[in-house]
Amino acid sequence: MNIAILAHQATPAAPPPDRPRFMRLPQVMASTGLSKSGIYKYIKQGQFPRPVPLGGHYVAWLSSEIDAWMQSRISERNEA
Repeated sequence: MNIAILAHQATPAAPPPDRPRFMRLPQVMASTGLSKSGIYKYIKQGQFPRPVPLGGHYVAWLSSEIDAWMQSRISERNEA
C-alpha cells in the first residue's frame, strides 16, 4: 500500500466550521483562565454560559458560547 494513502486515512477530517463543538471543563478552564469554582460562580450569577447536559453526570460547553463570552470580556475591557 502507498504510505501517502495510509497517512491520509489516519488523519481525521477537521469538523466543518459551522458544526457545534463541545468543550469539557478542563478545556474551558484552560481557554478562559478561570478555575472550576470561578466558572460555576459566574454561571450562578448568570454571567457565564450554562453547560449542556450530555447524559448522566456529564456536561460540556459549546465552544462558540465560550468564544463569545471571551470576546465580550475583551470588548468590555476596550470600552473602559
